[in-house]
Amino acid sequence: MEVVKTLQLGANGTRRLQQKWQEKLIALRYSKDRSTNTRYTRLEIVLGQHDAKPIHHKSVQRFDFDAIKVRLNSPKAELRENVKRIDSRWSEESKLREIRYKDAKHFGLVEVIVE
Repeated sequence: MEVVKTLQLGANGTRRLQQKWQEKLIALRYSKDRSTNTRYTRLEIVLGQHDAKPIHHKSVQRFDFDAIKVRLNSPKAELRENVKRIDSRWSEESKLREIRYKDAKHFGLVEVIVE
């Protein structure tokens, strides 16, 4: 099915539907199904409205040389020692280890990144 024509509010052909649906109507589309040679009239309407809550995404775009903070609560002493040996530093203020993102990926520490 393909859209043949899209009409915005106020265009010729939308008056009758606009009177019926009032401010809920957003757009009117005519579609055609070439296999059955059928034309459809489709309405885009608003069914509900509410205040949007801010969306917090866990996935933030990071680059390899971005400085990040990780909490090393791993029981593996070898992992802690390896992270300490790379180009990292301890933040006394936040009590977290600051390393590059590429090193966090290398050691499998992406899930313990502290925002």
